[in-house]
Amino acid sequence: MTHAPRSFSEFCYFAIAFLFGFTILMPMARAVQIETTGAVVTTHLVESK
Repeated sequence: MTHAPRSFSEFCYFAIAFLFGFTILMPMARAVQIETTGAVVTTHLVESK
């Protein structure tokens, strides 16, 4: 943060945008993590047989 928000409304807009993006990105990241983990586990099980 090199400069402080010019007004309280600007800060609120930034906070809402951050929370909105965070709410959308977190479930997506979690789903990708679950898919990646599942693929790694499946590959490991197939190779170990």
